[in-house]
Amino acid sequence: GVIIDQIGDMDPSESNAFFEALIDLNARQNRDFDYDWDYLPGNNQWRCRGIQTGQFANDNNCLYDKKDDSRWPN
Repeated sequence: GVIIDQIGDMDPSESNAFFEALIDLNARQNRDFDYDWDYLPGNNQWRCRGIQTGQFANDNNCLYDKKDDSRWPN
């Protein structure tokens, strides 16, 4: 709650800078913050991957993404 309250009190440029720094920190720590679907034809299944690392992730991370397999073509 406290961090959310502080972000809410920031002007838009401050909050944008905060979120950009957070995204940069995640990227530097080799962690995913964006995800996309990958179709695996050998298993005939869709799997969610982290865009930054390419590692498989929990499918819930891709829940609202369209299944189009354009990022990792076969």
